[in-house]
Amino acid sequence: MQNSKIEELTFDEIEQVNGGIAPVIGAGIALASHLSSATLGGHLLSGAGLIVGTYGLLDWLSSK
Repeated sequence: MQNSKIEELTFDEIEQVNGGIAPVIGAGIALASHLSSATLGGHLLSGAGLIVGTYGLLDWLSSK
């Protein structure tokens, strides 16, 4: 049996970790909710979500 233990990540290891494909999925969900919103309030809130999702996606793409 192998001895498993939890170790703290170094700063270099933390910087190497990315969100995987999650930013792409988040931006897609934000776009779909923005296009399908029916009320003005929903449209404005989903627009804000779309901005945040797009920013996260572009940040993720620029780090590659």
